Amino acid sequence: MRVIKLSIDEFPNINSLNTYFDSTLKERDSVGRFNLTKGKIASKGKKALFNGEMLLFTWKTNLVRIARAASSLISSDSISEFTETGNLQEYPHFFLIDMDSVRKPIRSLSQSDLNRIIFEKTGEEINTIGQAWNWVNDSDELEDWFESQC
Repeated sequence: MRVIKLSIDEFPNINSLNTYFDSTLKERDSVGRFNLTKGKIASKGKKALFNGEMLLFTWKTNLVRIARAASSLISSDSISEFTETGNLQEYPHFFLIDMDSVRKPIRSLSQSDLNRIIFEKTGEEINTIGQAWNWVNDSDELEDWFESQC
């Protein structure tokens, strides 16, 4: 499972975030293409993104979407594109989101709530509030919790 923090610089308001998930991702040449800046996700090893991985998207310290990956990490042919706010950014990698799996959580959860839930389900203490994206080893307990959020 991966906690992906969405930037308020990229998504200054909830409308821009909703537009991104409700239409922008669906209209891309590769539907669900989520562009990545350098070093966000490991390309090999235990922490490498995999098809079907659980994804939790947070914004302004709240869980805003859940989804599943529809691919592993993919190298990008074009590494420069414009962000949602119109700034030129380098994206050397991307992955695909399974757009049929994208959901708003059934109840509001803060990143503190996520920290507690992940600890309860795995015994792993993580800090989802920091800048880094968090990776947590999948487990049956996390899978059950994730499915209950749909």
